[in-house]
Amino acid sequence: MQHEKNSRAQEEDEPEATTGGRRQGLAGSIPSTREPANGKKEKVSIIRKGTDTLELTQRCLVNLDWLERLEHLKALAQSSIESDRAQAQLEFEEQILAVRGQGSGMYAYCLEDGFTRFSIAGANAKKIPAIYVQISSACLLNSGVVEATAILDRFSRQIATVEEEATISRVDFCVDFTTSHDLRVPIESWISRSQKINERTENGRFVGWDFGMGGVIVGRLYDKTFQAEKKKIEYLPFVWKAAGWNGDTVWRLEFQIRREPLREMEIVTVSDYLERQTALWAYLTKKWLRLTIPRNSKPDKKLWSTHPLWKTLSGITWDCGSQLPAIRLRSGRVPSDYALFVNGMGAITSFMAREGISDPKEGFDRYFQEAEQFHSEFSNGIGFHQYVDQKVALKGRRFNTILNSSEEGRPSHE
Repeated sequence: MQHEKNSRAQEEDEPEATTGGRRQGLAGSIPSTREPANGKKEKVSIIRKGTDTLELTQRCLVNLDWLERLEHLKALAQSSIESDRAQAQLEFEEQILAVRGQGSGMYAYCLEDGFTRFSIAGANAKKIPAIYVQISSACLLNSGVVEATAILDRFSRQIATVEEEATISRVDFCVDFTTSHDLRVPIESWISRSQKINERTENGRFVGWDFGMGGVIVGRLYDKTFQAEKKKIEYLPFVWKAAGWNGDTVWRLEFQIRREPLREMEIVTVSDYLERQTALWAYLTKKWLRLTIPRNSKPDKKLWSTHPLWKTLSGITWDCGSQLPAIRLRSGRVPSDYALFVNGMGAITSFMAREGISDPKEGFDRYFQEAEQFHSEFSNGIGFHQYVDQKVALKGRRFNTILNSSEEGRPSHE
């Protein structure tokens, strides 16, 4: 690959063999990660593979009427009047995009729906691509890489004059797997072109490894089951079960690659990426990072044998049709059933306890009646139903589920 010929100052000039260690053998000898002495063969099961994050830029000329429209929607989002803020939305195909009251970095306008974030440059921004889009893992699971990027293309062509294909700014792709191998290996077992190798623990629990943090290529090997539980990523167990998961701990090997190394490997567009995924994965798991079995008899780490687990992972092939079929997920901005029906019951159960009510139906009915009376007296004259309408409209915008009044109206006088 052209990538191997070019040297990057950040990390590619670093030696492949890394030093330092967490666990040393006796008298400074190198510990081993041999196969079990009883001859038992360790198991590895691939659960799924796919693209986890995709960031794209589109060089184009945004139409002036669209810039004016976005400026108006941004002003609505900044309004102190709730009914104005609720209208800061844009409908595109089946998506309802919330327009934020602030831009993002160098971009003047930001639109998002929990799956995708579009950042659009203002009229005077000449040195950056006009459109920058961040496509989430949930969106890629919903639609797949091809359809997700096709949505960007259609959106760009609706608001701008487009003459070239969008280019990749960053891509993360990963493999989820289960294994009986112990992944808490001696740090000497890793051979990497980055010297930044860190073991990850939380409250004394081993949760994985980080490689090259802060660089243009980052690798991660970590306990995805633990992370999903900690971050309440509720859809992942369903994704794994659909792929035959048996409930064992799921580990994820993931690489994040930015524009510079991608271009060195002639990966510029999404079509380039899909065509060269197997070659990219092979480079990352054979040249950039490798798990080995340390041998005292071989001082040159490059001669150490590749660990059996790594042989399986590095041998994975990719193609457009091999990734997990698309599934339907709810946006991460929408509250979960647990949040609604457990946490959300707090006010009603507190009311029932205050009033000495134990019957749920009576409690709900009384709560509704007393809420109507309270708002008719203390909500600045807007009344209970109008109050609820305003709150639902705002949350419909926040959750991207309700398209409120026409965006053509101007902000109310404040």
